[in-house]
Amino acid sequence: MLNELLWLYGTKRQYDMQKENGLAGLVGILVTFMLIWKWNEWIYPLLNSIGIVSITRNIGLITGSPILTTINVLGLIMGLLVIFSVLLAIPTFFILLIMNLFGSNFNSNRPTPMQYAVSLLLLPILVVIYPIIKFMKAIKIIRPSSVESFREANKDVLNDFSSIEESYTAIFIDQEHNDDASANRTVISADEALLTLNRAIASLENMHDYVFAYSETDKTWYLLTPNPIPPFASKILVESSPQRTPYNYNELYENFISNNQQKVDFYVPASKLDISWDKDTNHVMIDVSDKGSGYVFNCSNAAKFEKLEGKSIDQLYQKAINKFPLNHLNLRAHVLSYALPLAYPEEIGRYKSPAMPSYYRELQKVPYVDAFAPLYQADVIQEIKTAAARNNKWAIDYLSNLQNS
Repeated sequence: MLNELLWLYGTKRQYDMQKENGLAGLVGILVTFMLIWKWNEWIYPLLNSIGIVSITRNIGLITGSPILTTINVLGLIMGLLVIFSVLLAIPTFFILLIMNLFGSNFNSNRPTPMQYAVSLLLLPILVVIYPIIKFMKAIKIIRPSSVESFREANKDVLNDFSSIEESYTAIFIDQEHNDDASANRTVISADEALLTLNRAIASLENMHDYVFAYSETDKTWYLLTPNPIPPFASKILVESSPQRTPYNYNELYENFISNNQQKVDFYVPASKLDISWDKDTNHVMIDVSDKGSGYVFNCSNAAKFEKLEGKSIDQLYQKAINKFPLNHLNLRAHVLSYALPLAYPEEIGRYKSPAMPSYYRELQKVPYVDAFAPLYQADVIQEIKTAAARNNKWAIDYLSNLQNS
């Protein structure tokens, strides 16, 4: 009785399998018939619109002879199947070999079913995807990314730079020079950048020498503006709290005394730049970042300094200084350069003693700081009044002495 039931079950299984195969075959025949019937109306226009027809013609797949075209298509399909099989078989062989050598988690000499599934399906596919994508990019089915387009278009220039981002300004000036003879780029040293940036200016509108810095840390370019505060004290531009001493200057002065002969960090007002590559026009695009205006940049973090010139650079600079955060930060740098020693009356005694490091002595080394002092007098007084309103004793005492004098 049991044998008869098993026979009936096996017969039913065979019937169902044949039925499924027959249904799949019938669907295949119907699809093939539909492709032939609607080829000129549906299939060919679709293939032509996505560029498949032009690609096959360019590689010589389609010819004037239908028989030769059929042979070419069948040959291509067979070739792709062989390549795919080889690419699939090679990693599968090595994966199974490694699994057989090390066994499963249960110290068996055979891989588990899950290991077979992963090795036969997932890992080989991952290995095959890369060459397939490269092939599709080679025949222009997939467009290359912006980075790949940039590398291809500028491969001769990129040899002189450590990263793509570092090369942006050089390529930008080269492309601008085609229409603007004044476009120029000069790489300068850190000392030259310091001489240009550590000075007083009447206003940002009167500047005409623009210093740019590249930071390898965040792979970003910055437009830098002058800061007249002596370098050892320039960190007061960074808002830090709590203020243990006015502007937290005491700590900076102690470091200055200890490292008088060493270079110190120099902080300047800056604006981050957004730089990108337009692969449609093959041009580098530079703009001012909305979020990075009024950024305090530490010049010690710069991998490179450059001076850029040209009409486009003039426009970029005007756009940067029209943003309030950068303007406000540059004004604050000038105000603090004059207000800081007023918070420390002992600086007068340090200045009179040649053996003592002095803020006033360092400030005298900054170009134009005396010439432009009257321009910032009202802003300095306002800074002192703001400090007095916050109950800073030095500011209250200064305003009291000012009224009594």
